[in-house]
Amino acid sequence: MKKYRYLVVFALLFLLVYATTSQSAQSKIDISPRVKGDYKVQVDISTDLPDGALLNVYLQRHGLQDDDPSVGTEYEDVSVKEGKASVLIDAESTANPSTEWIVQGKYDVVVSFPLNFWQESNLKIGQKLGFSEGDDIKAVKTISLKGNGQPQKVLGQLLQKEKGRRWVMSNVHGGYPWDPVFWSKKFGSWENFDPPTGNPKILRRMYFPSIDMTLLVNIYKNEVATWSPGRSEE
Repeated sequence: MKKYRYLVVFALLFLLVYATTSQSAQSKIDISPRVKGDYKVQVDISTDLPDGALLNVYLQRHGLQDDDPSVGTEYEDVSVKEGKASVLIDAESTANPSTEWIVQGKYDVVVSFPLNFWQESNLKIGQKLGFSEGDDIKAVKTISLKGNGQPQKVLGQLLQKEKGRRWVMSNVHGGYPWDPVFWSKKFGSWENFDPPTGNPKILRRMYFPSIDMTLLVNIYKNEVATWSPGRSEE
């Protein structure tokens, strides 16, 4: 008898979990994006999420790798009303990081229902529907955008530059070894010039155009003293 009661309790718990997860699985977002210009995309949305649900809408460059910097637009929030929502994304005014990066090519239109602490209304809706924080409710469609008209290779150059800058900022500190062969292989040629103060036989500035950064190098100790963005002569 006791074993039977355990089985009944287990079955009820299973049904409860199934009902919760099935509600999450049933909720959906459908999107119909239409390109309206070099930078603009009209996004029409239909969903079974209730009124007041806040959706994040944004563009993201299609095919980026996990370690690539984000390229696309900032998030736009749009509220659901009677199962519908609509927003015009202008990648020229909301470009991330800038319009220089919005080159011609494919972009993903992403619409998601985020469950996070800064959108209290979504948390309440999610709890009511039986969602858990981390449930991934989104829709993605790929479109082609002209953007600034620059070719794909321009974006590749920008990505390499940004990855190089991030590497320097994360790894290079005072006392980091200065090995001309290593630095040449990693970032190519550099411009060598004297700092405005100090002994040029000890301190030299090395500017790398490929990453647009300057290293202050102690050539006596073969160490990097510090780095700065751009072509810094200070």
